[in-house]
Amino acid sequence: MEEQAPGSLSKAYETESLLQGLTDAGFKLNTSLTDFYTAYRTDRPIVGMFDQDWTLPEPAADTYGDKLMEDAKAFSDTAMVVITRVGGEGGRSSHRCKQGHIHR
Repeated sequence: MEEQAPGSLSKAYETESLLQGLTDAGFKLNTSLTDFYTAYRTDRPIVGMFDQDWTLPEPAADTYGDKLMEDAKAFSDTAMVVITRVGGEGGRSSHRCKQGHIHR
């Protein structure tokens, strides 16, 4: 089965990635950081009708490295934080989550 683009409703609707949208809008991206995040975890948690994975794929702080952080500071003093809501019909965010334990 061919994978749909993130945020896509279906293959009937053209979609664009966040990074491509920012680039198209004229933003200059720190490709060292975007490559780091993209390579960190190429698979993404599944949220579907019958399967939900609510993990947050975030690298541990010690994996960033001094050079990556120094280069990021030299690139810009501005950061963008993206907050998203994963869920939908049959796959809503669990309200039963507790710290360190997720009820499935």
